[in-house]
Amino acid sequence: MSSEFVPLNDPPPPDKAGAPEEGPPPVARAVPPRVPPRRGVPGPVWVLLGCLLLGGCALFGMVAAIGGSGLGMARAGALIEETVQGKGDAKVVLVELEGMIARVQGGGLFGGGVDLVDRLRRELEAAADDKDVKALVLSIDSPGGTVTASDQIWKHVKRFREKTGRPVVIHMGALCASGGYYIAVAGDEIVCEPTTITGSIGVVLSTLNFHDLLEKYGIRDVTITSGPNKDLLNPTGPLREEHLRILKQMVDETHARFTRLVHEGRGRTGLTLEEVQALADGRIFTADQALAQKLVDHIGYRQDALDRAASLAGVAGADVRLVRYARPPTLADLLSASARLPGAAGGGEPRLDPALLDDLATPRLMVLWRGGR
Repeated sequence: MSSEFVPLNDPPPPDKAGAPEEGPPPVARAVPPRVPPRRGVPGPVWVLLGCLLLGGCALFGMVAAIGGSGLGMARAGALIEETVQGKGDAKVVLVELEGMIARVQGGGLFGGGVDLVDRLRRELEAAADDKDVKALVLSIDSPGGTVTASDQIWKHVKRFREKTGRPVVIHMGALCASGGYYIAVAGDEIVCEPTTITGSIGVVLSTLNFHDLLEKYGIRDVTITSGPNKDLLNPTGPLREEHLRILKQMVDETHARFTRLVHEGRGRTGLTLEEVQALADGRIFTADQALAQKLVDHIGYRQDALDRAASLAGVAGADVRLVRYARPPTLADLLSASARLPGAAGGGEPRLDPALLDDLATPRLMVLWRGGR
Protein backbone atom coordinates (compact mmCIF):
# COMPACT_ATOMS: atom_id res chain seq x y z
CA MET A 1 0.00 0.00 0.00
CA SER A 2 1.49 3.27 -1.02
CA SER A 3 0.65 6.82 0.01
CA GLU A 4 1.22 10.11 -1.72
CA PHE A 5 3.03 12.79 0.23
CA VAL A 6 1.58 16.28 -0.12
CA PRO A 7 3.60 19.20 1.16
CA LEU A 8 1.80 21.52 3.58
CA ASN A 9 2.62 24.60 1.59
CA ASP A 10 1.50 23.20 -1.70
CA PRO A 11 -2.11 23.49 -2.82
CA PRO A 12 -4.14 20.31 -2.61
CA PRO A 13 -4.43 18.24 -5.75
CA PRO A 14 -7.37 18.90 -8.03
CA ASP A 15 -10.46 16.81 -7.57
CA LYS A 16 -10.63 15.99 -11.22
CA ALA A 17 -8.04 15.64 -13.84
CA GLY A 18 -7.46 18.74 -15.86
CA ALA A 19 -9.11 21.08 -13.31
CA PRO A 20 -7.41 24.43 -13.07
CA GLU A 21 -5.26 25.05 -10.12
CA GLU A 22 -6.63 27.31 -7.39
CA GLY A 23 -4.82 30.47 -6.46
CA PRO A 24 -3.47 31.36 -3.05
CA PRO A 25 -6.02 31.59 -0.18
CA PRO A 26 -7.64 35.00 0.32
CA VAL A 27 -6.02 37.29 2.81
CA ALA A 28 -8.38 38.95 5.36
CA ARG A 29 -8.21 42.73 5.32
CA ALA A 30 -9.57 45.18 7.89
CA VAL A 31 -12.52 47.15 6.49
CA PRO A 32 -13.08 50.60 8.08
CA PRO A 33 -16.58 51.16 9.57
CA ARG A 34 -19.06 52.87 7.29
CA VAL A 35 -19.90 56.37 8.38
CA PRO A 36 -23.50 57.36 7.46
CA PRO A 37 -23.71 60.52 5.39
CA ARG A 38 -24.63 63.71 7.25
CA ARG A 39 -28.15 64.85 6.61
CA GLY A 40 -29.70 68.32 6.98
CA VAL A 41 -32.82 69.27 8.91
CA PRO A 42 -35.90 67.61 7.35
CA GLY A 43 -38.07 69.81 5.21
CA PRO A 44 -41.22 69.58 7.43
CA VAL A 45 -39.23 70.91 10.39
CA TRP A 46 -38.25 73.99 8.42
CA VAL A 47 -41.87 74.48 7.39
CA LEU A 48 -43.01 74.28 11.03
CA LEU A 49 -40.33 76.70 12.20
CA GLY A 50 -41.26 79.08 9.41
CA CYS A 51 -44.94 78.98 10.37
CA LEU A 52 -44.09 79.67 14.00
CA LEU A 53 -41.88 82.58 13.00
CA LEU A 54 -44.55 84.08 10.75
CA GLY A 55 -47.20 83.59 13.42
CA GLY A 56 -45.06 85.36 15.99
CA CYS A 57 -44.41 88.26 13.64
CA ALA A 58 -48.14 88.54 12.89
CA LEU A 59 -49.00 88.53 16.61
CA PHE A 60 -46.50 91.22 17.48
CA GLY A 61 -47.62 93.20 14.46
CA MET A 62 -51.22 93.04 15.68
CA VAL A 63 -50.21 94.13 19.18
CA ALA A 64 -48.20 96.99 17.72
CA ALA A 65 -51.11 98.02 15.51
CA ILE A 66 -53.47 98.04 18.48
CA GLY A 67 -51.01 100.08 20.50
CA GLY A 68 -50.52 102.51 17.64
CA SER A 69 -54.27 103.00 17.22
CA GLY A 70 -54.58 104.06 20.80
CA LEU A 71 -56.39 100.93 22.00
CA GLY A 72 -53.30 99.52 23.61
CA MET A 73 -52.86 102.75 25.56
CA ALA A 74 -56.47 102.88 26.72
CA ARG A 75 -56.91 103.21 30.42
CA ALA A 76 -57.95 100.14 32.37
CA GLY A 77 -61.69 99.62 32.15
CA ALA A 78 -62.17 101.96 29.19
CA LEU A 79 -64.84 101.01 26.66
CA ILE A 80 -64.93 101.79 22.95
CA GLU A 81 -68.18 102.96 21.41
CA GLU A 82 -69.21 101.41 18.11
CA THR A 83 -72.00 102.59 15.84
CA VAL A 84 -74.29 99.78 14.75
CA GLN A 85 -76.64 101.89 12.65
CA GLY A 86 -77.84 105.46 12.23
CA LYS A 87 -76.06 108.82 12.24
CA GLY A 88 -78.00 111.01 14.64
CA ASP A 89 -76.84 112.65 17.87
CA ALA A 90 -79.43 110.87 20.01
CA LYS A 91 -78.20 107.43 20.97
CA VAL A 92 -79.81 104.17 21.96
CA VAL A 93 -77.33 101.74 23.51
CA LEU A 94 -77.49 98.06 22.63
CA VAL A 95 -76.28 95.73 25.42
CA GLU A 96 -76.05 92.05 24.51
CA LEU A 97 -76.29 89.11 26.90
CA GLU A 98 -75.75 85.70 25.33
CA GLY A 99 -75.16 82.20 26.65
CA MET A 100 -74.97 80.88 30.18
CA ILE A 101 -75.37 83.49 32.91
CA ALA A 102 -72.42 83.10 35.27
CA ARG A 103 -69.65 85.28 36.62
CA VAL A 104 -67.05 84.15 34.07
CA GLN A 105 -67.50 83.67 30.34
CA GLY A 106 -64.87 82.93 27.72
CA GLY A 107 -61.20 82.26 28.41
CA GLY A 108 -58.73 79.84 26.92
CA LEU A 109 -55.23 78.46 27.29
CA PHE A 110 -53.84 81.92 28.03
CA GLY A 111 -56.79 83.25 30.04
CA GLY A 112 -58.72 86.22 28.76
CA GLY A 113 -62.02 85.24 30.38
CA VAL A 114 -64.63 87.93 30.92
CA ASP A 115 -66.62 88.56 34.08
CA LEU A 116 -70.11 88.78 32.59
CA VAL A 117 -71.65 90.67 35.51
CA ASP A 118 -68.83 93.20 35.57
CA ARG A 119 -68.95 93.66 31.79
CA LEU A 120 -72.65 94.48 31.83
CA ARG A 121 -72.23 96.77 34.83
CA ARG A 122 -69.53 98.76 33.06
CA GLU A 123 -71.60 99.07 29.89
CA LEU A 124 -74.64 100.26 31.85
CA GLU A 125 -72.51 102.80 33.74
CA ALA A 126 -70.99 104.07 30.48
CA ALA A 127 -74.48 104.53 29.04
CA ALA A 128 -75.63 106.31 32.21
CA ASP A 129 -72.71 108.75 32.04
CA ASP A 130 -73.38 109.68 28.39
CA LYS A 131 -75.97 112.46 28.19
CA ASP A 132 -76.60 111.69 24.52
CA VAL A 133 -77.88 108.22 25.42
CA LYS A 134 -81.67 108.42 25.52
CA ALA A 135 -82.60 104.76 25.99
CA LEU A 136 -81.18 101.27 26.25
CA VAL A 137 -82.02 97.97 24.55
CA LEU A 138 -80.93 94.85 26.42
CA SER A 139 -80.88 91.88 24.03
CA ILE A 140 -81.02 88.52 25.83
CA ASP A 141 -80.46 85.09 24.30
CA SER A 142 -79.88 82.78 27.24
CA PRO A 143 -81.23 79.65 28.95
CA GLY A 144 -80.39 81.20 32.32
CA GLY A 145 -77.64 80.33 34.76
CA THR A 146 -76.75 80.86 38.39
CA VAL A 147 -79.18 82.63 40.70
CA THR A 148 -76.57 85.03 42.03
CA ALA A 149 -75.28 86.22 38.64
CA SER A 150 -78.83 86.65 37.34
CA ASP A 151 -79.84 88.62 40.43
CA GLN A 152 -76.79 90.87 40.22
CA ILE A 153 -77.48 91.74 36.59
CA TRP A 154 -81.16 92.37 37.43
CA LYS A 155 -79.99 94.80 40.10
CA HIS A 156 -77.67 96.67 37.71
CA VAL A 157 -80.44 97.07 35.11
CA LYS A 158 -82.88 98.32 37.73
CA ARG A 159 -80.27 100.73 39.11
CA PHE A 160 -79.72 102.16 35.62
CA ARG A 161 -83.44 102.88 35.28
CA GLU A 162 -83.67 104.47 38.72
CA LYS A 163 -80.49 106.54 38.30
CA THR A 164 -81.18 107.88 34.80
CA GLY A 165 -84.93 107.73 34.35
CA ARG A 166 -84.27 106.46 30.82
CA PRO A 167 -86.29 103.58 29.38
CA VAL A 168 -84.93 100.07 29.08
CA VAL A 169 -86.53 97.78 26.49
CA ILE A 170 -85.76 94.07 26.59
CA HIS A 171 -85.32 92.21 23.31
CA MET A 172 -85.66 88.43 23.59
CA GLY A 173 -83.80 86.30 21.08
CA ALA A 174 -84.34 82.61 20.38
CA LEU A 175 -84.27 81.71 24.07
CA CYS A 176 -84.87 83.88 27.12
CA ALA A 177 -85.76 81.46 29.87
CA SER A 178 -85.38 81.20 33.63
CA GLY A 179 -82.40 83.43 34.54
CA GLY A 180 -82.85 85.24 31.24
CA TYR A 181 -86.43 86.07 32.16
CA TYR A 182 -85.29 86.92 35.71
CA ILE A 183 -83.25 89.75 34.20
CA ALA A 184 -85.87 90.69 31.60
CA VAL A 185 -88.44 91.75 34.21
CA ALA A 186 -86.11 94.61 35.21
CA GLY A 187 -86.93 96.41 31.93
CA ASP A 188 -89.74 98.83 31.16
CA GLU A 189 -91.08 96.72 28.31
CA ILE A 190 -90.33 93.33 26.76
CA VAL A 191 -90.30 92.57 23.04
CA CYS A 192 -89.96 88.88 22.14
CA GLU A 193 -89.50 87.42 18.69
CA PRO A 194 -92.25 85.22 17.17
CA THR A 195 -90.16 82.09 17.75
CA THR A 196 -88.83 82.94 21.21
CA ILE A 197 -88.97 80.36 24.01
CA THR A 198 -89.36 82.05 27.38
CA GLY A 199 -90.69 81.44 30.89
CA SER A 200 -89.24 78.57 32.94
CA ILE A 201 -89.84 80.57 36.12
CA GLY A 202 -88.31 78.28 38.71
CA VAL A 203 -85.21 77.28 40.65
CA VAL A 204 -83.25 74.02 40.50
CA LEU A 205 -80.54 72.53 42.70
CA SER A 206 -79.15 69.23 41.45
CA THR A 207 -76.27 66.85 41.96
CA LEU A 208 -75.48 63.13 41.61
CA ASN A 209 -75.32 60.63 44.46
CA PHE A 210 -73.14 57.52 44.14
CA HIS A 211 -73.69 56.06 47.61
CA ASP A 212 -75.70 53.00 46.56
CA LEU A 213 -73.35 52.27 43.65
CA LEU A 214 -70.26 52.46 45.87
CA GLU A 215 -71.91 50.32 48.54
CA LYS A 216 -72.60 47.66 45.92
CA TYR A 217 -68.85 47.31 45.36
CA GLY A 218 -67.94 47.47 49.02
CA ILE A 219 -66.69 51.05 49.00
CA ARG A 220 -67.66 53.13 52.01
CA ASP A 221 -67.64 56.88 52.43
CA VAL A 222 -65.70 58.12 55.46
CA THR A 223 -66.44 61.79 56.13
CA ILE A 224 -65.76 63.49 59.45
CA THR A 225 -67.78 66.66 60.00
CA SER A 226 -68.23 69.21 62.76
CA GLY A 227 -72.00 68.85 62.59
CA PRO A 228 -74.69 66.59 61.14
CA ASN A 229 -75.50 68.98 58.27
CA LYS A 230 -71.98 69.93 57.22
CA ASP A 231 -71.87 67.34 54.42
CA LEU A 232 -75.02 68.46 52.62
CA LEU A 233 -75.11 66.99 49.10
CA ASN A 234 -72.13 64.74 49.76
CA PRO A 235 -72.17 62.65 46.54
CA THR A 236 -70.73 59.56 48.25
CA GLY A 237 -72.81 59.67 51.43
CA PRO A 238 -76.36 58.45 52.00
CA LEU A 239 -79.31 60.76 51.33
CA ARG A 240 -80.85 62.09 54.53
CA GLU A 241 -84.34 63.46 54.91
CA GLU A 242 -83.12 66.34 57.07
CA HIS A 243 -80.67 67.38 54.35
CA LEU A 244 -83.38 67.26 51.71
CA ARG A 245 -85.67 69.36 53.88
CA ILE A 246 -83.01 72.06 54.35
CA LEU A 247 -82.21 72.18 50.64
CA LYS A 248 -85.86 72.25 49.63
CA GLN A 249 -86.40 75.24 51.91
CA MET A 250 -83.53 77.08 50.18
CA VAL A 251 -85.01 76.35 46.76
CA ASP A 252 -88.48 77.49 47.86
CA GLU A 253 -87.19 80.77 49.32
CA THR A 254 -85.23 81.56 46.16
CA HIS A 255 -88.25 80.68 44.05
CA ALA A 256 -90.40 83.02 46.15
CA ARG A 257 -87.98 85.87 45.45
CA PHE A 258 -88.07 85.07 41.73
CA THR A 259 -91.87 85.25 41.64
CA ARG A 260 -91.90 88.50 43.63
CA LEU A 261 -89.52 90.11 41.14
CA VAL A 262 -91.69 88.96 38.23
CA HIS A 263 -94.73 90.49 39.90
CA GLU A 264 -92.81 93.67 40.65
CA GLY A 265 -91.74 94.00 37.03
CA ARG A 266 -94.96 92.85 35.37
CA GLY A 267 -97.53 94.10 37.88
CA ARG A 268 -98.05 97.24 35.80
CA THR A 269 -99.74 95.02 33.19
CA GLY A 270 -102.31 93.85 35.73
CA LEU A 271 -100.57 90.55 36.43
CA THR A 272 -101.25 89.61 40.04
CA LEU A 273 -98.91 87.76 42.39
CA GLU A 274 -101.30 84.82 42.47
CA GLU A 275 -101.26 84.64 38.67
CA VAL A 276 -97.46 84.74 38.64
CA GLN A 277 -97.30 81.93 41.20
CA ALA A 278 -99.62 79.83 39.03
CA LEU A 279 -97.32 80.34 36.03
CA ALA A 280 -94.11 79.83 38.01
CA ASP A 281 -94.04 76.03 37.96
CA GLY A 282 -91.09 75.84 35.55
CA ARG A 283 -93.08 75.57 32.32
CA ILE A 284 -91.91 77.31 29.16
CA PHE A 285 -94.01 79.49 26.87
CA THR A 286 -94.16 80.35 23.20
CA ALA A 287 -94.29 84.01 22.19
CA ASP A 288 -98.07 83.96 21.77
CA GLN A 289 -98.57 82.20 25.09
CA ALA A 290 -96.26 84.64 26.89
CA LEU A 291 -98.12 87.59 25.40
CA ALA A 292 -101.48 86.15 26.43
CA GLN A 293 -100.20 85.59 29.99
CA LYS A 294 -98.82 89.18 30.16
CA LEU A 295 -95.25 87.96 30.53
CA VAL A 296 -94.19 90.10 27.53
CA ASP A 297 -95.52 93.30 25.98
CA HIS A 298 -94.93 92.92 22.25
CA ILE A 299 -93.98 90.37 19.61
CA GLY A 300 -91.40 91.68 17.17
CA TYR A 301 -87.73 91.83 16.29
CA ARG A 302 -84.72 93.79 17.45
CA GLN A 303 -85.57 96.74 15.24
CA ASP A 304 -89.02 96.83 16.85
CA ALA A 305 -87.36 96.92 20.27
CA LEU A 306 -85.15 99.80 19.08
CA ASP A 307 -88.15 101.71 17.75
CA ARG A 308 -90.04 101.13 20.98
CA ALA A 309 -87.09 102.36 23.07
CA ALA A 310 -86.82 105.51 20.96
CA SER A 311 -90.57 106.11 21.30
CA LEU A 312 -90.46 105.76 25.09
CA ALA A 313 -87.50 108.17 25.16
CA GLY A 314 -89.40 110.76 23.13
CA VAL A 315 -87.09 110.64 20.15
CA ALA A 316 -89.29 108.62 17.83
CA GLY A 317 -88.96 109.71 14.23
CA ALA A 318 -85.63 111.39 14.86
CA ASP A 319 -82.41 110.06 13.37
CA VAL A 320 -81.43 107.83 16.29
CA ARG A 321 -78.03 106.19 16.39
CA LEU A 322 -77.78 102.66 17.75
CA VAL A 323 -74.44 102.08 19.49
CA ARG A 324 -72.80 99.40 21.56
CA TYR A 325 -69.63 99.11 23.63
CA ALA A 326 -66.53 96.97 23.23
CA ARG A 327 -63.56 96.64 25.54
CA PRO A 328 -59.97 97.04 24.28
CA PRO A 329 -58.41 93.59 23.72
CA THR A 330 -55.54 92.53 25.94
CA LEU A 331 -52.60 90.33 25.00
CA ALA A 332 -54.31 87.42 26.78
CA ASP A 333 -57.37 88.02 24.62
CA LEU A 334 -55.28 87.88 21.46
CA LEU A 335 -53.55 84.69 22.53
CA SER A 336 -56.81 83.02 23.54
CA ALA A 337 -58.80 84.56 20.65
CA SER A 338 -61.62 85.43 23.09
CA ALA A 339 -61.93 89.15 22.49
CA ARG A 340 -64.40 90.78 20.13
CA LEU A 341 -62.25 93.30 18.33
CA PRO A 342 -63.83 96.69 17.62
CA GLY A 343 -65.83 96.57 14.42
CA ALA A 344 -66.11 92.80 14.46
CA ALA A 345 -69.44 91.23 13.76
CA GLY A 346 -71.21 88.97 16.18
CA GLY A 347 -72.18 89.03 19.80
CA GLY A 348 -68.79 88.67 21.37
CA GLU A 349 -68.06 86.21 24.10
CA PRO A 350 -67.91 82.42 23.81
CA ARG A 351 -70.87 80.63 25.35
CA LEU A 352 -69.18 77.87 27.28
CA ASP A 353 -65.72 77.36 28.75
CA PRO A 354 -63.82 75.13 31.21
CA ALA A 355 -64.11 77.67 34.03
CA LEU A 356 -67.90 77.68 33.67
CA LEU A 357 -68.03 73.89 33.60
CA ASP A 358 -65.98 73.84 36.79
CA ASP A 359 -68.45 76.25 38.40
CA LEU A 360 -71.43 74.16 37.34
CA ALA A 361 -69.81 71.00 38.71
CA THR A 362 -70.35 72.41 42.20
CA PRO A 363 -73.96 72.12 43.37
CA ARG A 364 -75.55 75.56 43.47
CA LEU A 365 -78.91 77.22 43.06
CA MET A 366 -79.69 77.72 39.38
CA VAL A 367 -82.35 79.56 37.43
CA LEU A 368 -81.75 77.53 34.29
CA TRP A 369 -83.83 75.75 31.67
CA ARG A 370 -82.02 72.60 30.55
CA GLY A 371 -84.46 71.21 28.04
CA GLY A 372 -86.37 68.85 30.31
CA ARG A 373 -83.71 68.03 32.89
